[in-house]
Amino acid sequence: MLKILLTKKLSPEVYQSALPKAQVDSMDFISTEYFPDREILAKIENETDFIVSSLKAAQWAIKNQIKGNFYCVGEKSRNLLSKNNPVLATAGYAEDLVQIIQEKYNQKRFCFLCSDIRLDTIPDTLKSSKILLTEVPVYRTRSLAPPLEAPYNAYAFFSPSGVKSFFKTYKIPNNSFIFALGDSTKNSLESFTENRIFTPENPKTQDLIYLIKRTLYAQK
Repeated sequence: MLKILLTKKLSPEVYQSALPKAQVDSMDFISTEYFPDREILAKIENETDFIVSSLKAAQWAIKNQIKGNFYCVGEKSRNLLSKNNPVLATAGYAEDLVQIIQEKYNQKRFCFLCSDIRLDTIPDTLKSSKILLTEVPVYRTRSLAPPLEAPYNAYAFFSPSGVKSFFKTYKIPNNSFIFALGDSTKNSLESFTENRIFTPENPKTQDLIYLIKRTLYAQK
C-alpha cells in the first residue's frame, strides 16, 4: 500500500476519493495565531490599499470588517474578500501579483497584511521599485513536529513555512516523491532536497491531490 504524507491537515473528503487505496496521513507542521486585533487596527487605520498573500490574512480582514482595495494571491482569498471589498488584482503567485502592481498601481501606497514569517518577494520587489509599502503582521507562525510513521512513498507540501518546519526534524528518503502546491513552496524545498519536485499547473489543493494520484499510480 502506498503511504502518503500531506504536511497540512485536510478534510478526508479532499483526498479520499482520489486516493482510496493509499494510506494518507494528513497533519499540520505549522500553527498560526492572530495578534491582538486592537494592535493591528491601530497600525492600519489610515490605510486604503491592502496586499494579502494568505487566506489567514484574508480571514482576519473579513473578521475585522476592513474596508479598502485589495490585491490578492490566491483565488480563495479573492473570493472571500470580494464579498465586501473591491479586489483590484489577483494572481496565483506573489511574483505575478507584484508585476501587476508595478505595471498598473505603482502610484499607490500599500499595506501588506502578512505573517511574522513571510517571504521577501512582495516587500523587496515593491521597495526596489520605489513603491511605498507598510508591512503589518496579523498573525504569528510557529513550527510543529508531529510524530511520523516514516518513511513515506510521497510527501506533499503546501507552504514555505511548512517546508522549513518539516526539515527541522525530518528528512525525506532519496527514492520518495515530493509534491509542492506552488512555485514558492517548490523553491523552498530545493534548499533541502535534491529529489525531483512535482507541482500542479494551478496552485490549488485539489489539483495537487490529482497530481499525486497520476504520478504515483503511473509508477505501478
